[in-house]
Amino acid sequence: GLVEVEDGGNNISYRKMTPKEIAKAIKAKGLQKLRWYCQMCQKQCRDENGFKQHCTSDSHQRMMKVFAENPNSFLDDFSKQFEEGFMDLVRRRWRTKRIEANKVYNEYIQDRTHIHMNATKWVTLTEFVAYLGKSGLVEVEETEKAIFIKYIDRDPEMLKLQEAIKKKEKMDYSDEMRNQRRIEAQLAALQQLHAETEAHSDDEGEHAVGGDGADAAAMAGESDLTPRHPEEKIKISLGPLKKPAPAPPVTISAVKSDVIVEDASDKKRKRDEEHQHHTESQHHGTAPPDAKRQKLSAIEEIRLQQEAKKERENRKDYWLFEGVIVKILNKRVGDGAFYKKKGVILKVEDKYLALIKVLDTGHKLKIDQADLETVIPNKGGRVLIVNGAYRGEQGVLVAVLVDQFKAVVRVDSGPYRGNTLDKPYEDICK
Repeated sequence: GLVEVEDGGNNISYRKMTPKEIAKAIKAKGLQKLRWYCQMCQKQCRDENGFKQHCTSDSHQRMMKVFAENPNSFLDDFSKQFEEGFMDLVRRRWRTKRIEANKVYNEYIQDRTHIHMNATKWVTLTEFVAYLGKSGLVEVEETEKAIFIKYIDRDPEMLKLQEAIKKKEKMDYSDEMRNQRRIEAQLAALQQLHAETEAHSDDEGEHAVGGDGADAAAMAGESDLTPRHPEEKIKISLGPLKKPAPAPPVTISAVKSDVIVEDASDKKRKRDEEHQHHTESQHHGTAPPDAKRQKLSAIEEIRLQQEAKKERENRKDYWLFEGVIVKILNKRVGDGAFYKKKGVILKVEDKYLALIKVLDTGHKLKIDQADLETVIPNKGGRVLIVNGAYRGEQGVLVAVLVDQFKAVVRVDSGPYRGNTLDKPYEDICK
């Protein structure tokens, strides 16, 4: 290595470094102990003896006198610089990801020119992280292993984007509710039209029966003798008398055949009447006409289209929700001690990771969604729909379809209260 050497003038020359100078440069190149660093003088010492020598030097004593004149100003300035450097690293490196606080600190101190914590108003990293959490800069989560932080993004552009996303979700929800109301209005109109059609058909039947009676009475009236005026003359036309045609001879066989045919026709008519009466009594009020079948199929088609739309919009590849009870399927967790154990989800992180509290032991574990399965309660128990149509709505388990691996759920929350639907086991959870 070479080192610069200045002569009496402005000329600069270079000479080779001695072995001792090379050793010092190698030692000073790496990161030294933080406790042997003087922030006021910005000098790093290699060992405790060198740090003591520096503390007794004149230059350090002069800086300490300056510090003694206004210590709070220096502490606040160093603390502000340390906080800005730490938060700038979190914002650039991890953004809104959850990260261990000690890992951030270890990466921060890799810069030799950083502000040391022993020059700030915080004594420990735990105290500093607690300050960040109270200030609303990060979300702090303290676990048994370490302290984790998550940056809260308050950038104006990001806030505008989040506001736009919320507004869009609200508009989508309003559109969905509007479509639901329109469909319900159409269904009500169809049902009312169907009721009016049935009432009109009943009225036509009664009118037809009344008309037949009136016609019969009119015919009977025409056949009766009507009174005439006493002075009116009665005219009688006498035509030539005709001899009645001789009746064909009746034989015994003809009489028998007529009787047999009449008897058979009577039996057939009675059978038809009995069959018709049985059919009407069996299907009375349930056999709809063609118009009714068409109306019901239209209603059913609208409902099926709406259900398919809800299924498409709410079907996700993640289903974790806070507060539901799940079963652990990973045999490697705790060397199999928690296999098939049930726990409640306390928190969901990044949509696919759950913080679970085991019901039997009270242990808290972080497990991926792939190592969990839903839990189905007993009949009458409460469930949450975690995927597919009606996602996020609560309901009651009505029945379990074991052969189809499905469950019948009645929704009892939200705008779809009262709807009953079949859901696969993996779409509902206790």
